[in-house]
Amino acid sequence: ELTGYDPEELDEWVKERTIRFGGIPEKLLENKSFWRMYLPLYRADYGLIGKYRFEELDLKTDVPLTVFYSETDTPRRDMEEWKKYFIGECDFIEFSGNHFFIQEHQEEMARVIKGCFSSPVAGTSFPGTARA
Repeated sequence: ELTGYDPEELDEWVKERTIRFGGIPEKLLENKSFWRMYLPLYRADYGLIGKYRFEELDLKTDVPLTVFYSETDTPRRDMEEWKKYFIGECDFIEFSGNHFFIQEHQEEMARVIKGCFSSPVAGTSFPGTARA
């Protein structure tokens, strides 16, 4: 995904993509010091993700899976790919928001996680979530 760009184009691509995720405060968008510090880190992250070959991963676990996702960040059909690596139960819980939806829903998510450890009852729904 990161090949074929000259360095300036690559930096712009990384900036635009990172901004689209929605986690950078408005006041930092044009801050040159911020980008000088963090752009190399974001570029390295995207580079690693682009090189990793998930399709070559050959493992499965029977640990139950609970996936938190936001349809606006990563659609459910894409999140379903996680089922390839799990033999047991797979629950998908949708939250509203962008890539950083965890910041808006941390209390609900904490309740879900706590429920996973304390309740063996499948199909329990939690306030503020949509279980699919």
